[in-house]
Amino acid sequence: MMEMIQSFLTKVKECNHVRSLLNKEDCLLVHFICGQQNIEVILKNGECTLLHDPSESFIKCEIYGDEETVEQLLSGERKLRFLMQNGRLQVMASFRTLLLLEALFYLTKIDTKSLNII
Repeated sequence: MMEMIQSFLTKVKECNHVRSLLNKEDCLLVHFICGQQNIEVILKNGECTLLHDPSESFIKCEIYGDEETVEQLLSGERKLRFLMQNGRLQVMASFRTLLLLEALFYLTKIDTKSLNII
């Protein structure tokens, strides 16, 4: 899972058109919860990184799902709202945040064949 998250972060850094979406957000914390794994990603000032300073104040979003489903989301294989509607993901976030995340995940499709994950 961490490898998929790292690939997503790298892809966001490579895509200027995606980073421009993040400039409009003050600060968003996306908390991925997959079984025993908890990974927090911060979206701030056009950047997307792993959370290192838990003392900052963030708008929080939580995504619950199994590892395979989260990998489908991060790879762009399935859209966020599709996975939610089918009950495969549970997401705690505002609708505006959902739309932003769906755009980010879709625009940063990861080539999972190069990761040897899926």
